[in-house]
Amino acid sequence: MANRNLINRKYTMPSKDYVYDLLDRLEEDKNEYIVLVLNDSKKEIRGDVYFNITNENSFQAGQVMLENLFIKFNKHGLDGLVELDGQDINVTPPEDE
Repeated sequence: MANRNLINRKYTMPSKDYVYDLLDRLEEDKNEYIVLVLNDSKKEIRGDVYFNITNENSFQAGQVMLENLFIKFNKHGLDGLVELDGQDINVTPPEDE
């Protein structure tokens, strides 16, 4: 199993075997990734971020895609945001209507 980067793992979350299975499969297929897993507990909302980025192009693409995601979150809020697909946050997203 590859060395994974992990941010903010200071709490106990339900079993994440399915997350690890996904990460293993992504690595087997030689994909680079950023995966965010949220845990909505009664006390607070926390999450884990896993990423495997090994080159500058992937780093830059991930950075732009995350920026586009934050723009969409801020523009639409929870009520206006039902689902995102790759086209919504791609490096060059389509123009909003």
